Amino acid sequence: MSASFEKFMAHYKHTGSEKADGYSRDVFIGLEPHEKEAVFVILKTELPWSAGWLFSLDPDNAIKTAKAELRRLRGDPCAGAYLLQVQLLNHTDDLQYQQDIVDDYDTYADYLKRQVLRTLWSTPGSENVTALFARVICEEADPDTRASASIGFLRALNVPHHSAEDKSDYDRLYAQLRSNDPESRRQAIDEVRERQRAT
Repeated sequence: MSASFEKFMAHYKHTGSEKADGYSRDVFIGLEPHEKEAVFVILKTELPWSAGWLFSLDPDNAIKTAKAELRRLRGDPCAGAYLLQVQLLNHTDDLQYQQDIVDDYDTYADYLKRQVLRTLWSTPGSENVTALFARVICEEADPDTRASASIGFLRALNVPHHSAEDKSDYDRLYAQLRSNDPESRRQAIDEVRERQRAT
């Protein structure tokens, strides 16, 4: 038995906050082929939270496994199907998985919505994703969820923030998008969209 497999099993058996910290990459390096198969089987029991690790172990098998699990989990407000969808998007380049995340957004429990939005930050730009960010900014009462949508909106529309001048402008728009004043939020959305049209 390899040291990596021993480390993996030790972590797998953890509970509480130690378990919640997730696996470290080193437990997957140096696994023997039969150990990889065993780890894959174990990780399947932790889906969707283990989806990224499944894809790093065996991408082809992970695609089949994730698709099957997605059929079971999609629509469950607490199941985290978006974690499978983003991995499938990353490994198949099928943008339908991105659209499915957008379509499913309203079905998620409130405590997961920020994570769903953050997942969309790293996906390719699309008008549907941008529209979701804008809608959440306009309609969402929770300031943290609005903040996640605001970052996504500014990223999706490529608002620069590298130079000192750009950063100051970015910070102003970000504050306005997160504002408690609905009209201020709408004005910031319109300003950013107008800039994009002008480029």
